[in-house]
Amino acid sequence: MEVYLNANWEGEGSRSQHGFCIILFGTMVAWNSKQQSCIASLTCQAKYMVLSFDAKEALWLASNLEDVIGHQCPVLVLDNKLAIQIGNNSSSKKKSRHIQREFHIINELVVSKKVTINWIATTEQMADIFNKAQGKIKTNQFRGCMDGLWVCVLRRT
Repeated sequence: MEVYLNANWEGEGSRSQHGFCIILFGTMVAWNSKQQSCIASLTCQAKYMVLSFDAKEALWLASNLEDVIGHQCPVLVLDNKLAIQIGNNSSSKKKSRHIQREFHIINELVVSKKVTINWIATTEQMADIFNKAQGKIKTNQFRGCMDGLWVCVLRRT
């Protein structure tokens, strides 16, 4: 299970937009785009917050599908190395002191091996399309990433 996620920092005093898509066995099974619930003061903070939001979403999906497909450890795919360092708890506390405590759940999930976090180049990030307007080239690139993927709609009840 791969979870491509991204956030678009909107600047001081504004809520950032974030989006994700979950790929399972070559099929996009979930996606979403929404405004973050609190204000991020830095790009890194917005992307770190999205790690916590989307890790919980992926774990919910994995637990609901476990009887059908077996255990899945979500791999969170992000294009911000500093957010990944903080998420892996290998960054200085000085860099993360401004982030609200509720978002540090990602550290516990990584340490307990419930999720892993991988870096991806911004040019290959499929979740970009969910959080900001894209030009023709980027939209076509996203379509290229999506070629060969099936799309399945799962709804919460």
